[in-house]
Amino acid sequence: MSLTWRQRLRIAKKRMMEKLDLTEADWDHIWDNITDYCSESDAQLTVVYGDESDPNELADRQSEYDFEQMTADIIEKVMKQLEYIKEKEKKKQKKRKAKDAQTGKETEEATTDESEEQIEEEVAESEQEITA
Repeated sequence: MSLTWRQRLRIAKKRMMEKLDLTEADWDHIWDNITDYCSESDAQLTVVYGDESDPNELADRQSEYDFEQMTADIIEKVMKQLEYIKEKEKKKQKKRKAKDAQTGKETEEATTDESEEQIEEEVAESEQEITA
C-alpha cells in the first residue's frame, strides 16, 4: 500500500476537495476506505510504470499535476466501485425527489379538479338533453 500516495493525499486535501467538489463527509469516506484507494493507486502506478517499480518511489516522483490527475481518477473510480454517492449529490437527489413529489401532488390535484369540472359539465349537458 502506497504510504507516499497517502501522505501526498493528506497534503493535497484542500485542492482535491475543491477539484472534486467534496465535502468533509466525502473526505471521511475516503479515509474510512483508504485501503481501497491505496490499492487502486498502487495498481495504476504499476500499469503506468511497470510491475518492477516501487509505488512509493513512483508516487514520490510524480509532479503535482500528474499526482492530482491520477488521484482524481482514483477517487472517482473507487467511489463508483464502492457505490458511494457524494454528499452534495445526495442533497440534490433529495431536493429533486421532494420537488417531484410536490409536482406530482400539484399535478394530481389539477387532474382531480379538471375531472370534477368535466363531470359537472357532462351532468349539466345531460340535464339539458333531458329537459329539451
